[in-house]
Amino acid sequence: LTKEDNEISLVFDMMIAAMKSDSTRVMTYMLPTGLILSMMESKLNSHRMSHGSKGEWDSANPTDHQQRDLMLSEMVSGFIKKLKDTKEADGSSLLDHSLLVYGTCLRQGHVISNGPLIMAGHGGGGLNQGQNIDMKNAPLANLWLSILRHIGGQQESFANSTGPITQLGFA
Repeated sequence: LTKEDNEISLVFDMMIAAMKSDSTRVMTYMLPTGLILSMMESKLNSHRMSHGSKGEWDSANPTDHQQRDLMLSEMVSGFIKKLKDTKEADGSSLLDHSLLVYGTCLRQGHVISNGPLIMAGHGGGGLNQGQNIDMKNAPLANLWLSILRHIGGQQESFANSTGPITQLGFA
């Protein structure tokens, strides 16, 4: 493993330790794509690359983009496996009691639309799994409102939300 990969794995391990010890229930982590690009020995700039800046995207040779996406996906998949393999006292897994949201909302420039997200875990129950939900033009805040309500928040709205996403199984 490279130094950067060890650092990312260490952050994932710290997140699991924090959840397992019940030190926190909410975490965010922005995977360091610049480090991942350096692991690939790519000279591309991660910020410009995510914005499709001139010189950072070669439609005839998308190898760096594909390799970056594959590495990120493998790292997140490994984290999900660690959550699944971490057993609770009742025999369930940490993944059973977690809800992981992974994705990006940057598509071109700073326009936030059509951003793919993956949700993993059971969220303590209630999540309808194994589906692909196309939310068309619904704001991302609808997802955050749905999760907030699922964990007991009584908010009617969140940011620019228009309502919860009922297809998730959360009400």
